[in-house]
Amino acid sequence: MNRPNPRSGGVWASWSLSILLHLAIVGIAVGAWFWAQRSRPPQPLGIQGSVVSSAELARLTQPMPDPVPAAPEPEPEPEALPLPEELPPPEEDPAVLQAETERVAEERRVAEAQQAAELKAREEAARQQAERERRDKERAEQEKVERER
Repeated sequence: MNRPNPRSGGVWASWSLSILLHLAIVGIAVGAWFWAQRSRPPQPLGIQGSVVSSAELARLTQPMPDPVPAAPEPEPEPEALPLPEELPPPEEDPAVLQAETERVAEERRVAEAQQAAELKAREEAARQQAERERRDKERAEQEKVERER
């Protein structure tokens, strides 16, 4: 039984489909570019122009008359500024002073308590370190004695 060759008509079909696929990809890219260009606002020009009539042009092209130098005005003498009167320092409210003193004393007390706690923690850490070293030393001596036996 002779079977027809499945590849005989497929060559032209594959070429056609490949060309159509590539055309579709290019068409999508070009369409996206046109779509992006459409949504941009127009760029403003850097030069602003206006209409000028012939009368305005004639007036603008006439030479300007030389300005007459005005007599220089004498500079006014600076006025002496009055010296500011020294204000007495504001009187402190005794209640405010008392509250400030109490606040400072409380801050000092808290700082001293914190320093004491830190010192105690350091001493405890040093004591624990010394205890560990002592135990390690005893263990090393015991191992040495056991090895000698």
